[in-house]
Amino acid sequence: MKIKTSLFYSLAAATLLSGVANAQTATDPVGFHTLKVFGAGANGPRFSLISAGLVNPIEYASATTSITATTVTVDGTPFAGLDYGKQTASPADVFAYYVEVTSGPEAGAWSNIVSNDDSSLTTQKDLSAAGAEKIAIRKHVTIADLFGAANEAGLDPGDQPSAADEISLFANGLADVIFYDDTAGFEGYIDAAFNERGNTPIEPQQAVYVQRKVAGDLSFTRAGHVKVGPTKLQVNVGFNALANPRAVGIDDDSNPVFTLGNSGLSAGVDPGDAAAIADEVIIPEDNGTFSVYFYDNTVGLEGWINAAFEDKNNVVIDNGKGFLLNRKPELAGTPFIWTVPAETIAP
Repeated sequence: MKIKTSLFYSLAAATLLSGVANAQTATDPVGFHTLKVFGAGANGPRFSLISAGLVNPIEYASATTSITATTVTVDGTPFAGLDYGKQTASPADVFAYYVEVTSGPEAGAWSNIVSNDDSSLTTQKDLSAAGAEKIAIRKHVTIADLFGAANEAGLDPGDQPSAADEISLFANGLADVIFYDDTAGFEGYIDAAFNERGNTPIEPQQAVYVQRKVAGDLSFTRAGHVKVGPTKLQVNVGFNALANPRAVGIDDDSNPVFTLGNSGLSAGVDPGDAAAIADEVIIPEDNGTFSVYFYDNTVGLEGWINAAFEDKNNVVIDNGKGFLLNRKPELAGTPFIWTVPAETIAP
């Protein structure tokens, strides 16, 4: 498989050990994405839905001696003197690190780390279904990581949200709005209450809304590490702004690599033979429109289609972009885990 040219892989793979904290050598391919934010048009501000895609390097990787409820225990005392727990930030403490299961049937399951002692982690979620499997710890990608600590992405700054491009993260149906303040001596990412927000984490499932209020598209680079292995992301009832955690959508010859058909989404969504009675995947297009798809479970015709009943299994879920998934409450659906298949990496 050829790799899309917007992503450069260093398959020599950097060594990601960090001092004595790492129990074994852990490597990821590294590279970059070119992300695009569309400028405002004649009808006013425009929204773009982007995805960090690439992750931060592995801080620690090893086998475990046990995973029980919200406690992950490893051999020895490799965490002595280290703090992977909640970090003090404004306006509240944030989960700076997360742990991921990297082997066994639950590979790709992850949780924020609440705290740690010398040999164990306390997690926000129960990971006990994994049993004693391998783990890896990473630091979350932050707003400053994605857009640059000094706004290298080029967002239009201002001293209040109405005067600046807005960055929005959605959780529990609420929008967390952040913008870049360029006031001399106070430069940085803040919210409407003027809290510093550059270190706000972007969790693996979160796509990022950007509202660009001035004309002119932005293109900027996100460098990082390619996520190896599957990823398990929670999809909640209602509208979800989901990130694409994969590195490649199409190859150099424009052949689809990651599509609706091989995304694994069909295992969780409520299907139907019409859009009104099925969950909907809504993908923003570069021209400002949205394309809507649903999974048809008609026997013999199973697959992703649009309202015109056209086959859409090969629609690309592209790298660096997010999409919406409407998990319709009227269908009595419950949250489900989307298992994103592992990246296929070939030399």
